[in-house]
Amino acid sequence: MKLVTAEQMRAIDRETIENHGIPGPTLMENAGRGIAERITGLIAPPIEGVAVAVFCGKGNNGGDGFVVARHLAEMRARVSIYFIGPPELMSEDCRLNFERVRTMNIRLTEVTSLAALPEALEADLIVDAIFGTGFSGAPRGLPGELIEYINRQNAPVIAVDLPSGLNADTGGHDGAVVRADFTFPLALPKYGLFVSPGRELAGEVQVVPIGVPDDILAHFDLAVDLITPELVQDRLPVRPPDGHKGTFGKLLVLAGSFGMTGAAALAGEAAYRCGCGLVKIGCPRTV
Repeated sequence: MKLVTAEQMRAIDRETIENHGIPGPTLMENAGRGIAERITGLIAPPIEGVAVAVFCGKGNNGGDGFVVARHLAEMRARVSIYFIGPPELMSEDCRLNFERVRTMNIRLTEVTSLAALPEALEADLIVDAIFGTGFSGAPRGLPGELIEYINRQNAPVIAVDLPSGLNADTGGHDGAVVRADFTFPLALPKYGLFVSPGRELAGEVQVVPIGVPDDILAHFDLAVDLITPELVQDRLPVRPPDGHKGTFGKLLVLAGSFGMTGAAALAGEAAYRCGCGLVKIGCPRTV
């Protein structure tokens, strides 16, 4: 599984939209629908009657959140949307999906201060769609306050693409950051989701495809792979059922010195755990 930086993801999005004829709203629709399906399948089956609070920012991450809210509402969840306005300052695709949810029977609240929010939300799930990969720096003002507000709630938190406030490239943060229970990165996972403290803040991570063609990725120098159990398994040789210690290789470990026996012991045991057939340790007699 390839890992990408925020800039690489932006370039892939541009290539998809400008040169492959897949409009931004289509990608956003795929993203929101995919996350809604993951929520209903993984976290809250059945979703009917489940109270979901969706927090949306003004950028495309907020637009993804509006789409998530719309699909969950169509699945008969009890959806409430809390958004940062005003609508005229939203990105074009975000405003498009904001207008769509306005026509539905969804509770829609523009948050201008925390005073308008209850101390404890009546929500079974919270969706964080305040900031996406385009964010950098420290959340200030109302967005930062909303992040801290989300962290004070008791409901599980689902982050859209990555937890708001997290640096997509480094996994660090300069201020308030959402502590998510689940994170659904869109199209490709970002570096910051697998580097501490980002990997702890992201919770369980599952990638949601959004319709980026595979041939586009071949044009980009995506040099970093995430090491997964499946990746390792595919690279291990097949072990024949009638194999023995002579079949699986011999290893000589030269290690250890007086007072430093751990190196030899750990290397020898690790070799056996990795599947080596015969291990010999060469070390000083005093060891």
